[in-house]
Amino acid sequence: MEKVESKIDINALIKIISEGFDITEEMLCSKKKTDAISKARHTLYHTLHKIGFRKNRIAIMLDKDHTSVIHGLGVYKNLYETDDEFRSKAKDVEIKVNQYIYEQTKK
Repeated sequence: MEKVESKIDINALIKIISEGFDITEEMLCSKKKTDAISKARHTLYHTLHKIGFRKNRIAIMLDKDHTSVIHGLGVYKNLYETDDEFRSKAKDVEIKVNQYIYEQTKK
């Protein structure tokens, strides 16, 4: 059976997540570290990891250090558990990502 990550376009995920956090795709992929951008970036790390990408692969794809990905995954978990506004945005993004993945895996 083919892995899910092989059918996923990372640019589509970047678009979904940037829209969900009201930032541009360029901002999400930039080196900027504002609160909104960081939260969206942590969500991207979480999404890619959940799909099956390894932390080192995520770092390479996004031109980040693998320790940034590890840190971001931890921050995501903490925010999801403690920040109601973040959790709401993350859930909305997750629904859209799941719909995208479903559509891609049905092809």
